[in-house]
Amino acid sequence: MMTAGVFKQWFFSELIDYYEERELRTIFFMVLEHSLGVGRTAFLSDPSRIFGRNELARVRRIVRRLQQWEPIQYILGKSWFYQHEFLVNRHVLIPRPETEELVDLVIRQHADTKHPLQILDIGTGSGCIACTLALHLPVQKVWASDISLDALQVARKNALRLGTGIEFLHWDVLSDRIAGEVGKPDLIISNPPYVRESERLHMKPHVTGAEPCLALFVSDTDPLVFYRRICALAASMLGSGGYLYLEINEAFGHEVSLLCQSAGLHDISVLNDIHGKDRFVRGMSS
Repeated sequence: MMTAGVFKQWFFSELIDYYEERELRTIFFMVLEHSLGVGRTAFLSDPSRIFGRNELARVRRIVRRLQQWEPIQYILGKSWFYQHEFLVNRHVLIPRPETEELVDLVIRQHADTKHPLQILDIGTGSGCIACTLALHLPVQKVWASDISLDALQVARKNALRLGTGIEFLHWDVLSDRIAGEVGKPDLIISNPPYVRESERLHMKPHVTGAEPCLALFVSDTDPLVFYRRICALAASMLGSGGYLYLEINEAFGHEVSLLCQSAGLHDISVLNDIHGKDRFVRGMSS
């Protein structure tokens, strides 16, 4: 048995070589709440609380998996995104704060639209973008595509849990034909693979060793392959006055904006994330 203070000290000592202290603090309280049913406030307000043998064994198993660089979201099977809980596993990327910013940008711009929107999410993964937009915008139809059948299975479960009527498409966006019938969307949103293989060495093992490489990495020889294709698709698919929104590698804001321009889009903007990095590109169809 351990008191709360000793328990926290033990947890940190086991993992301090694996995670930065701020991240470890977040992980600690995630484990407490989701595995033991103890919230942050309850833990901090009761320093004399005793953790028993069964509770310690449960947390010890999680610690061992964390030491194998397994992300806490995969261990717990869920992740929060824009106020909603999403199921996640090793077949989908863990939703990122930058993608929340992208979704918030779209919601703020289109929340007051006069007509229900048709939206296409390319590379949906867990479905976090498509589901969130369906929940927070007036929508007529939402399509969401992915090349991975395993990812689509996760996305379908999330759509069902959240009560969103999304149509999912098994589609390799680099292929010549879109799978299924898609009308003239008002919005196309995509967070495609954009991390160059050369950047892999600078990333943490719990990302490179656990999350699906197919959804993360692109070749250094053609890092904009997905953007070139998506911009061309947007120019041909979007209805008049429709918008394309992209999450991008911070190194390629100018290049992606030129791809949008070459495809025939206009009113193109490169937008920063909260850290001041080029992270989003927005373009409008004629």
